[in-house]
Amino acid sequence: MIIPALGNLRQHADVPEWMTSDPVAVPYFDGLKLVFILDSIKDSDEADAVEAVIAFLKLGPEDRLLAGRYVFANYLRIAGLVDEEDLGCSIGSVAEVWKHVQPTEFIFANAVAHSLSTC
Repeated sequence: MIIPALGNLRQHADVPEWMTSDPVAVPYFDGLKLVFILDSIKDSDEADAVEAVIAFLKLGPEDRLLAGRYVFANYLRIAGLVDEEDLGCSIGSVAEVWKHVQPTEFIFANAVAHSLSTC
């Protein structure tokens, strides 16, 4: 599968359902280079995957800042379910949330990105 913004994708060595890219600069994270993983994307999903990748790569740092309130709300939801010790960090406000997010890769499943590590 080829997605123009990602180049040639190849099958993951350990997870045959995954197609992976080389690291790609992601404007949303100030140009940080991340691997994109397409999880169980069928040929019939290719157009949706292309559209989702292109839309995501058009987002910039200002979009990330706008999303901070949603990331913080998710943190608060998780923090309410587990002990602070299990979280590994404490985030006091929306303004602090992105200091605790370390993107490692993006996983697209049915054209939905869902992979960020926090804390």
